[in-house]
Order: sequence, then C-alpha cells, then structure tokens
Amino acid sequence: MTFLKPNGFVIFEAFSKEQIHNTSGGPTNIAMLFSEEEIKTEFPGINFTFLETVEVTLDEGPFHQGKSSVVRFVGTKK
Repeated sequence: MTFLKPNGFVIFEAFSKEQIHNTSGGPTNIAMLFSEEEIKTEFPGINFTFLETVEVTLDEGPFHQGKSSVVRFVGTKK
C-alpha cells in the first residue's frame, strides 16, 4: 500500500456480501462485494480501529433505497 504514508488513515465503506439478498442497489455480482475477511486480506499493513458489517437504510436517490448491508472500517497504516 504505497499510496498511503505510515500512520495515514483509511476510511472505507462498501456493500458487503450480504447485500446480494437486498434490492436496494449496489453490484449484483457477488465478486464485487466485500466480506470482513477479504478486507483484512486486501488491506495488508493496516491496523483496524474498527471493522464491522452492518445493516443500514439507504436514501441516496432512486437506485439506492432501502435496507442494505455494508462493511466499514477505519484504520491506519503500520
């Protein structure tokens, strides 16, 4: 992760794998959705302040409405 300086912050939110069961928007290809395990693999060298998968209610225009599942994290580069 060369684009982030040591002690730099990452703030991340994306649709989780559970979103595949919802009709509130996001990718319909499960390979484009994330799990917490994938996040840990894809972001080596990050100290996670928190990492969670949560249900949220979207109200972001006509194509992102309703119950959704997202994975979020905040972390710093080691």
